[in-house]
Amino acid sequence: MKAWQWISLCVVGFLVFLIAYAPATLIYRFLPQDLNVVISQPTGTLFKGKMSTVGYNGILFDNFTWKLSPFSLLLGKVKLDINGGNIRNDNLAYVDGVLAVSLFNTSHLTASDLTLLMPIKSVLAQVKVPVQISAQGRIRVDLVEADVKSQCQQLDGTGSWNNASIVLNQQSVQLGSFQANLSCEGDGFAALVGGDNKFNLDAKFVLSPQGRLSQSGSFMLDPSLPQPMQQAAVFFGNPDPNGRYILR
Repeated sequence: MKAWQWISLCVVGFLVFLIAYAPATLIYRFLPQDLNVVISQPTGTLFKGKMSTVGYNGILFDNFTWKLSPFSLLLGKVKLDINGGNIRNDNLAYVDGVLAVSLFNTSHLTASDLTLLMPIKSVLAQVKVPVQISAQGRIRVDLVEADVKSQCQQLDGTGSWNNASIVLNQQSVQLGSFQANLSCEGDGFAALVGGDNKFNLDAKFVLSPQGRLSQSGSFMLDPSLPQPMQQAAVFFGNPDPNGRYILR
């Protein structure tokens, strides 16, 4: 091996050694300021650490841990095996899987074998609905593979809201289950939604890279649903002669 190769190898080894034992508090320096992420009390090292809380857009993950793959740095990306939150409590978020971000383009994200559980209350808090409701349970997202580079490059996964229920006018309303297949449509993120539920929903939702949501499909409310929900149906679609509402 030539001298310059030995020198290069030693420099790379030294840098990896520095990163391996660098304190986790350095994450404050590396975290982009434009991300809506809140972290607290990082401990350990950059390669293997823990935080008491990680929050994103108001969704909190407690006891968040990560492991950084040293080999991924040689490939120009940060690959993290992450775990955080509570898998049993329906009122708390949970995440487990592998995330990676390019060192040369922080908008290039990939995920694999990732499970995400989010309280439906936290999701609805960011959506305007025409009736006052309080939802229960969690939405589950299972990603086999995902590749996002400012737009959808690859998306293979499923989503679900099982045993869905809401509280309307102090009355608990059981809705059934909602299932979704996730994929790319053009450069957008698509969800094909159905399932055995009292909305009889058969629809496709597409989120563009610019954040615009479009939908197509239809639904028909079960007669057993409360009157306020029956009346609110016109806010989401136009009824056809068969009693189904066409989403608009």
